[in-house]
Amino acid sequence: MDYQAPADAGTYTVTAHVGETANYTAHEVSATFTIGKADLTITADKLQRQQYGAYPEMVATYEGLATDGVAPDTSLRDVQIQPEFATDWDNFAQDHVGSYIITPSSALAKNYNITYVAGKYAVTAEDPQPTLAIHGLPDNGTETTENIVYYGDTIQLYAYGNQVDDVISDSSLLTWKVSDSTIAGIDGNGLLTIQGVGEFTITLTRGIGTEAISTEIEVTALKKEVKVEVLSLDRVYIGSEYNYASNRVYAVDEMGKEVTATIDVDNRAHTDVGGYVVTGKAAEADTLYQSETYGGLFTINDREVTIDPNAVTTTYGTSTKDVKKLWSAEGKDTGGADVLSNGLAVSLTDAYDNLDVGEYEILVAGRENINYNVSYKKYEANTSGDANAVTVEKKALTIETGSYDGEIGITSGSVNPEGDYPAQGEDFDTSAMLEDANVRMYGEPNWAMGFDVTGWVPGDDVDDLVAILDWLVQFSEGNLRGIGEDANLKFETDGVYDTKIDSSMEDYVIDSMMDEGDFRNYDVDLDEGTQNIYQRPVTLNLDSTISAYYGDVVENGNVDTDALKAFLEAYITVGEYNGIGGLAELLNHTAKDLDLQISKASYDDADGEITATISIGNQNYWMEEGSIKITIPVVKDAYTVRYDAFNATNATVTILHLDEDGNSTPANLPTDCKLYCVIYVRDDSLKTYADYAAYGEVAYRGEMTRSGSTGRYTISYPRLTGSFKMFAIAEGPGITLVQIDNP
Repeated sequence: MDYQAPADAGTYTVTAHVGETANYTAHEVSATFTIGKADLTITADKLQRQQYGAYPEMVATYEGLATDGVAPDTSLRDVQIQPEFATDWDNFAQDHVGSYIITPSSALAKNYNITYVAGKYAVTAEDPQPTLAIHGLPDNGTETTENIVYYGDTIQLYAYGNQVDDVISDSSLLTWKVSDSTIAGIDGNGLLTIQGVGEFTITLTRGIGTEAISTEIEVTALKKEVKVEVLSLDRVYIGSEYNYASNRVYAVDEMGKEVTATIDVDNRAHTDVGGYVVTGKAAEADTLYQSETYGGLFTINDREVTIDPNAVTTTYGTSTKDVKKLWSAEGKDTGGADVLSNGLAVSLTDAYDNLDVGEYEILVAGRENINYNVSYKKYEANTSGDANAVTVEKKALTIETGSYDGEIGITSGSVNPEGDYPAQGEDFDTSAMLEDANVRMYGEPNWAMGFDVTGWVPGDDVDDLVAILDWLVQFSEGNLRGIGEDANLKFETDGVYDTKIDSSMEDYVIDSMMDEGDFRNYDVDLDEGTQNIYQRPVTLNLDSTISAYYGDVVENGNVDTDALKAFLEAYITVGEYNGIGGLAELLNHTAKDLDLQISKASYDDADGEITATISIGNQNYWMEEGSIKITIPVVKDAYTVRYDAFNATNATVTILHLDEDGNSTPANLPTDCKLYCVIYVRDDSLKTYADYAAYGEVAYRGEMTRSGSTGRYTISYPRLTGSFKMFAIAEGPGITLVQIDNP
């Protein structure tokens, strides 16, 4: 509802708001109240006229007008809300002598329950000589009520009748006057103007001289009612007192004249947030105006303030105890109280003790000051460099490896010092290799490698390093875990260990998990010792009785190096060099782990041998000369021919493969081999198909084609007559054909 209190009849809701304080939360209570309509009786006045005389003005008397307040109701004096009057005569009857009913209705009085009382209108044959009276005021001059008017009113008065105390005046001359012209004025037509406040008398005179008769009524002019405007005022809390300005209260009458108004000075100054009703009314000293007390709402609104977490950086292992530094209030007026009392910043732990490295959102909570509307900035990732978070940075940690004494640890030395330890392709001094206890051969158990840690935060366990960095493990007897698994490697402080054998070889990255687990809270500086691992020397031997089949390792006269490598891995023998080295048994290595490399390989068909140059691809093994040459005998595939009967136009043969035991099975020739048929008068001096191609006594020669059956080959030729022999010649790489003549 408006804070200007309602005056009209109706039902209203009023809400009382209890402001929030340090000890109470805000609360609202609403209730309804009703201004009921007043009872009002409107009675049509009794009037009369002589037949065919002028009609008198229709007027009524009002009983029940609200006149008990500071500013009595004046609404019914407005012309537009006067009742309407209805009569029960028609145009013919109204000119006849008689008595007629006058019924008032339709008065626009929204604040009243109206009861209408009918009056009588009499038409007489003779002049009725009614008593002289003044009509137009709400009580129409009755003696039982007080005639009340208000400053500024303009009221049309009506004269009625022509008799006073048996004295009758037939004059039509009417004279109006008032007793105090400072209070009211009236013109000859009875228009009364109220221009002051006080009591006065209105006198109506009909006629002049001895025929003059008069009547009068007493009238009281009261101060005019005005509505005082107490404007609502909104302010935002600033921490100091606001004073409701007096110029925000004013009153204006219907003519636009400004009226002096005053406010309640005891309720105009406030500091804290809340809604305060400021009241105002027309000044008591005003001689012409009066008013009810009106109210306006003076509101001090919450000040918008944002709690902004500050960026705080701390090192792992330290505390951030002063939580006040973790947030600030944006928009807080310097004159105001603290935005938050007992404010706390909380996250994983209230005190921010020993948080892991990372960024943590700052959550601010506390008792909010009633004068602030507090909002909290949302945590955002640190993308702009202004993180509203607690950032825990890594703590410096120094790890020194190789710090144990010479009996159990590695304290000095470099990888592959000149000539002391074997390098690929170099001779090595066995005695020097065995003298230093700080080295080991690839594939042997690690020596214990110790470490010291500087900068460790109390409460963290140094044993965690064992689970995090596998290259810092203290190896005990029986623990066969290697440092990497490669020889001649040194760990570098940048997290990469590289080979010292050949600069062109691949670098190996340490999988240390330094960004995971408990260890992620430290920025590690590695001061590393070394553990020298020398290559394991080996010798390679191939049994001279071992041979390879042509089709397994040779194709079209060329060596298949992949097949040859697989052959060597299966049949080569790996041994020690001068009683040292050999395959790493603790790693369950086989010849395949040497990663044999074939740099050159060729096949000599005349000698039936493969000559190959091989080396070791695994850098952790070493051969005396760096590479060796081997010779491998090659056995060709042996086939024989079984002839079927042949006739004058075609012939069929079956190719049989002979294994090393002389057993035969049908088999197709390799795809790069061809089978030829020769029909001839045999000459044993001819060995190849080319020989017979040039031989003049051949009846027929040509290439045979494979049929659908394994090993079956056929040929068709022109009809032959006479007696002939036939034999098949197979030609192709790696093929030995045992000839059997056609029976």
